[in-house]
Amino acid sequence: MSHNRYGALLWSLGKVVQTPEVMRVYISSFWEKEYQNKEAEKLFDLEKNDLLADLKGLPRGSAIRKVNEFVKRARRCKVHALICDTLRSKFGFFSKVKKNLYSFEKKQEQLLQEMASIFQQVSTKHNVPLGDFPNPQKFAQIIKNWEIWKFPQLKPQQISAIDEMLERGIPRLLEKIELKDDTATGAKLNWNPFNSENVDDEDGMEGIGIRWVISQQQKEIYDEKFFKLELSDGKAPGAQVKQIMLQTGLGNQVLGKVWGLADLDKDGLMNSEEFALCIFLLEEVKNGKALPDKLPEDYIPPSFRKKQKDQKKNPFDINI
Repeated sequence: MSHNRYGALLWSLGKVVQTPEVMRVYISSFWEKEYQNKEAEKLFDLEKNDLLADLKGLPRGSAIRKVNEFVKRARRCKVHALICDTLRSKFGFFSKVKKNLYSFEKKQEQLLQEMASIFQQVSTKHNVPLGDFPNPQKFAQIIKNWEIWKFPQLKPQQISAIDEMLERGIPRLLEKIELKDDTATGAKLNWNPFNSENVDDEDGMEGIGIRWVISQQQKEIYDEKFFKLELSDGKAPGAQVKQIMLQTGLGNQVLGKVWGLADLDKDGLMNSEEFALCIFLLEEVKNGKALPDKLPEDYIPPSFRKKQKDQKKNPFDINI
């Protein structure tokens, strides 16, 4: 009977919690009194012990998930490097000397249309699983904004360094992740020097570990808009971003303040992080939130938190 109820409970939860994994449900009693139903005592005790063991294993599980995420990003980095080097090599020797720019552009246009086939070539040649590759259409949409023939040549030792890290460094790191009882030993599990709670001011890293207010999902949505713009060296000109900002219907005074906050390096251009911050601030204003006079720490992208520069240009400035 209890198995039927357990199955019914999982069936009902499956309609509410949309996850591919089967959810674990712990069946027990957590009050201090004795069990009224002695027949279920053994089951309740086993389930309770499982739950407590899983709770104690959360720090270790969290550390392993972080390592797995790092491995996934490292593999993607390797694949991107191999793709870019393969694309560059398609231009041949003449990519190093002056040649008709029109012929280069035509060649690049041809390569972009054959991106899926090129991915297959890279996968076969370097024995890399296709699951590590990005979406070929999205990749082509992004890389079209760069002159591929100018990419630097990939050095074999760079790929060897990634392979060395994946094959030897990561296993050694996993060996150091031990299951310990933090309350019993008093040790700090999963201490991270880049976490804002663990960093001392004297290290010169204060604030680096604060999570960015823009989530990964939001960033991907903003990137879809950003990479449709005419980019130069990975940055969008102020005139194009201005047109997107004007579509909000907000006044120039508000838009000018948003630009001043989002243009972090004050160069009159926006990279993908600055653009994401700009759109995020615009959405907050439209939702009724007031703009800050100075960006809070968690609003600043981690890559910019140590790179504040002098102001140069604001396309909403009335003097422009």
